[in-house]
Amino acid sequence: MSYNVKKKYNKFLNTFETGIELLNGDHFTSNAPKNFILQTGIVNSIWQSWNALWRSFWLAEIRGGIDMFNKPIIPYAAHLSEEQAVSFLIRGVIGGHTNHWEEKTWGDVRWISTMAANMQRLDPTLVPTLPIAQKGQTISSVISLLGNSVSHLQLVRNCSVHIDEYNAQRLRSILVHYTISNYKYPTDVMLSRNISDGKKAVISWQEELNTFLSFI
Repeated sequence: MSYNVKKKYNKFLNTFETGIELLNGDHFTSNAPKNFILQTGIVNSIWQSWNALWRSFWLAEIRGGIDMFNKPIIPYAAHLSEEQAVSFLIRGVIGGHTNHWEEKTWGDVRWISTMAANMQRLDPTLVPTLPIAQKGQTISSVISLLGNSVSHLQLVRNCSVHIDEYNAQRLRSILVHYTISNYKYPTDVMLSRNISDGKKAVISWQEELNTFLSFI
């Protein structure tokens, strides 16, 4: 199997842009529950496209494919099956097997950081020569650029899809980062203003994620 990271990258960019256009459009009514359903679909699509991008990004480095710049990738271990490659990324050693339903959340900052560190350890010199270790080192160096955008996007998505009191409390913990006058639904957060830059939260998240991707 060959993984096309460029294709997943473009899909992420387009999904995010389309989502913002829909949020800014005239698709909403005075029916708040109906609006929440539409907004949940939008934030879920954005989150899923981010995850799909990172899944392809790492598996392409292991098994081969096309990178974000539309160039062929020399695979690190093309002989591994997808399940073996996933286990290698997660554990940092060859020899395991991870079923599809056991995979981690690829776009979660903690797992991006973990997999970058695992791949960097394959060639831990100051200036790695292994391409996959170079990618790991770069990501480890610029991960701080993500700030809290990914974690907040992830939380809004999860709390919108899985509505319960536990998640409602989790989401309230990030409200201090936003100017929000009337919080009722989880998706209200992405339409509020980010205190750090004064921009609508979903715009702030988009810019931060795009900036991070531009460095890798």
